[in-house]
Amino acid sequence: MAMFLSVSPTAMLFLEKASRWLYCLIWPAQGRCRRFLWGDVQDGLLHLCDPRGCSHVNVRSTRLHSATGCWDQTLGQVFNRAWYFMNADSDVAKYTAKKPHQLALNEDYIQTDIQTLKAFILLTTDVCRGCETEDAVALLEFQRSRGLVTLHLPTSGPMPANTQLTKFEIDRIIEGYPPFYREQFETTGGVILPFPTKHSGHMERGAWVLSVGMTTSSGPTPCLYNMQRISHEKPDVYWRGAYVLTAFHMIGRTLAQLKAYEKRHGGHFRSNPTSHAWCQDALTCFDMIMTSEYSSQPWALKKEQVEVSDLFKSIMGDCSCYRTCIGDSDHSVACGRNQHEKKDPAKVLTREQCIAALELFNNYQHTERNLQIVWPVLPEILQSVVLGMSEVEQYFSYRGQKLELPRDVAEQRYIYIRRCSKDSN
Repeated sequence: MAMFLSVSPTAMLFLEKASRWLYCLIWPAQGRCRRFLWGDVQDGLLHLCDPRGCSHVNVRSTRLHSATGCWDQTLGQVFNRAWYFMNADSDVAKYTAKKPHQLALNEDYIQTDIQTLKAFILLTTDVCRGCETEDAVALLEFQRSRGLVTLHLPTSGPMPANTQLTKFEIDRIIEGYPPFYREQFETTGGVILPFPTKHSGHMERGAWVLSVGMTTSSGPTPCLYNMQRISHEKPDVYWRGAYVLTAFHMIGRTLAQLKAYEKRHGGHFRSNPTSHAWCQDALTCFDMIMTSEYSSQPWALKKEQVEVSDLFKSIMGDCSCYRTCIGDSDHSVACGRNQHEKKDPAKVLTREQCIAALELFNNYQHTERNLQIVWPVLPEILQSVVLGMSEVEQYFSYRGQKLELPRDVAEQRYIYIRRCSKDSN
């Protein structure tokens, strides 16, 4: 008896592994678990559904879901395309992995990786600053055992929040691209263009902010972002700590350059109702958006401040609406002037003008050709970039949160997803 009590930890580990090996020899299926890695997910849309309207969006599931349907209601619903092909594959063994010795042989797990976990969180999290929403990472119920991490996926939020994102787009957002990133975007005028952030160095430039002001059709933006911080200090306004600040600074610089160009031409040939230079009115909006006071206001008030500014008088006129109008089309009857069809500045921009404008805000040096191309529609370009700034500022000040996982979790090669306990049906 004393001999068994004095067995060393090394010997105990050996005995454990030997007994485990013997158990798996008799019941081999118990020694393996399912596998769902990012490499198993096909390129293209992550979630495939009825293009006329996905039934999964904004459908809230209960936290305590079926133990047998646990993975179908989480991974299977968010990544339904890859999940279907995995389940339909006749070679079942291709999607299994050896179960690590830290995991119980009589329990079910799915082996996944950190990229899949981040993608799942990005696609399903619905949070905002100041809201009484639960922490997305805390809901994952991490457990740690001898260097291994397991978790349980919740289904308490919309599943998924955005069905239009592709694997490539999620990869870029996780890499640190703006959460507004899409491989292509469509302007309100129907022009389809590649997203202006062609590489990581362009995240600090202003063209992607302009693209946000040009479109309303890219679908819901993920509530979490992974853009790199430029400062370890906690700023008074959240976006000041990310590359958004450098992008905004470049917009300010470009607006100042366009103001000088406008002045050299003796003003714009299209008269401004305020009798000001167009670029001066845009810079006034820019200065307003850059203040902490602007960031602290409700979204409706922010939009109203932009729309009643001198820059937008040319398209707002004497609109009598008590609601914001630009980009909205569902309340045109409420407006006595019925001017809503004119209130999307980017709607009048041609493909050539959009490309030239994006290049102006993506480069420090401007070609004369691009300046000449945008000159006829300079007011609409300025209005679009201000709308983009307003939208981006609102996202980072109120809605967006940084995607952050515990360091020991982020450093794991594989993570194992637990099934619901059988008593939580």
